[in-house]
Amino acid sequence: STRMRQFITILLMLVHVAAVLGYSPAASFTPTIDPNMNGKYELSKTPGAPAGSSFPTDFKDYPGGVEYFEVYHGPLTTTYGQVWWTSTSNALPDELIQRFDGKAMAIVGLEIDQVRKTPKGDVPVPINVAYNHHHDTAVVGKAARLVEVERDEARRTAGREYIRLSGMKAWVAQEEAPSAHGLPTSAMFSDGNGGEYRKSFHAYAPPYAQIVESPVTLAGAPMQIDTWNRDEMDLDAPGPFVPG
Repeated sequence: STRMRQFITILLMLVHVAAVLGYSPAASFTPTIDPNMNGKYELSKTPGAPAGSSFPTDFKDYPGGVEYFEVYHGPLTTTYGQVWWTSTSNALPDELIQRFDGKAMAIVGLEIDQVRKTPKGDVPVPINVAYNHHHDTAVVGKAARLVEVERDEARRTAGREYIRLSGMKAWVAQEEAPSAHGLPTSAMFSDGNGGEYRKSFHAYAPPYAQIVESPVTLAGAPMQIDTWNRDEMDLDAPGPFVPG
């Protein structure tokens, strides 16, 4: 309908990054006691794993503790039926950039939600309103930048360390100045999740992590489809999907 085409969805991806922010010995460190942003994660037991062994799925239980920070990724603006696949980059919080300038951050996991900003605060967007087909994410340090290349070139030169873009393109990290400490200057999180992204556990088993020196930006390219039938589906009273 005409009404349906006129409405635009304005969404934000909220990325919650769990990190050992006290990785630098000089940094102050207060481990979080907050629950996961997306609730409890259920993992199947690995066949043949020793009895009683597991690794934590609550970030607050990570050995030694972690802190976290949050970044709004976007905004994402779409009309009904539109496929949104656009690269976007957002700065990390200023306090975090200053705190880790010249230092390393150890990232042990991340969580992602998609929200609308409302007078009542952030409201999660139902998956039947904005279907996330897949996404890739990166944390980029000040000594690196993302460069757009052909995806075949990215596969040859970067393995799976790239962000998929539309038109068979890709973002790869290019180091402008090597770390004086021999540390990575960017980290890719190419989890590729689609509709299950909120309840998939994106984390590393202790003691593993991704290291980034002097992190400054969060970058990514979510590919999603606007399936919100404005005539029949009320965002303030979520219900079943109604095709347009």
